[in-house]
Amino acid sequence: MRLAGRVGRHSQKSLSTANQHRNLRGGGSEILYIGCDLIRVIVADPNAQTLRALTTMLREQPDVSLAGEAAGAEELLSLAGTRRADVILVDRLLSGCPIATLLAKLHARIPRPFVIVMGSQPAHSRWALNAGADAFVSKGDDPEWLLESIHSYVNKE
Repeated sequence: MRLAGRVGRHSQKSLSTANQHRNLRGGGSEILYIGCDLIRVIVADPNAQTLRALTTMLREQPDVSLAGEAAGAEELLSLAGTRRADVILVDRLLSGCPIATLLAKLHARIPRPFVIVMGSQPAHSRWALNAGADAFVSKGDDPEWLLESIHSYVNKE
């Protein structure tokens, strides 16, 4: 998965810092929990199989706590209103609300979550960022990019 983010707000430095916490083992890598608070994540995707795969991957991360999962925009907004999330992963084709409107509603939350839009086409990244996403991740790329984008939240401030 390729990460695209807003220049200046979430710079390459964020990803470099996230990479400093990696431990390579047997050719793979994993993010190490370094004693900070867990990153609370809500995942929203209309495809049940994709939602299950994403939540399974996130549950395997020692420094990520799954705060909820949603299959539609209304369900996502309800979860975001009742559960505190640091990061929200949302599919760009989530039904129930235009994505730009959904992003505006999510960004109005206090504290403001870091919103990552996911899509199947890397060409959608510019559109997602212009619509208000903090980052875009292509579903067709390596899942490690998604994990790096989630961990870049830690350095957003």
